[in-house]
Amino acid sequence: MLAVVLSAQISVDVLISVLLGIAGIVALVFLIIVLARVAGMLKSVSDTLKTSEEPLTKAIEQLPEITDNVNKLIKEASETVPNMLHDAESLTSSVTDTVSSVSDAAGNIAQTVAGFTAPKKTMFGIKSDTMESVAQVASIVYGLVTRFTGKKKR
Repeated sequence: MLAVVLSAQISVDVLISVLLGIAGIVALVFLIIVLARVAGMLKSVSDTLKTSEEPLTKAIEQLPEITDNVNKLIKEASETVPNMLHDAESLTSSVTDTVSSVSDAAGNIAQTVAGFTAPKKTMFGIKSDTMESVAQVASIVYGLVTRFTGKKKR
C-alpha cells in the first residue's frame, strides 16, 4: 500500500487548485478579522456621536449669536482703535517734550556743579578753585560781621 501512495502522481492543475483554495481560505479569514475590527470601530464612532449629539447641537444653535458678537466687537474696535492711536501719538509727543526738558535741566545742573568743583586758572601764582573761593569769601564776610558786631557790644 505504501508503494501505491508513493507512485501516485499529482498534476500541476490539481496542485495549483489546492494552493489557491488554501490561499482563498486564508484571505477570507483575514477579511473576516478586518471586517470585525471595522465593525468595532464603527460602533465606537456611533457611541461617540450619540454622546456628543446634545453639546454639538447647542454649539451649532449658538453660532449665529457668536457671529453677531464678533461682528459687534470688530465694529467697535474699528471705531475705537484710531482714537486710541491718536491719543497714544499725543501722549508720546508730550512725553518726548518732557524728557527733552528734563534732559536739558539735568545737563544745566551738571554744568553748574562741574563749574563749582572744577579747578580754575592760576591767579597770582595760586591755583584757584571755586569752592575754595566761596569758602574764602564766606570767611571774610564772617570776619567782617563779627568785627562790626563786636564793636557795638563794648
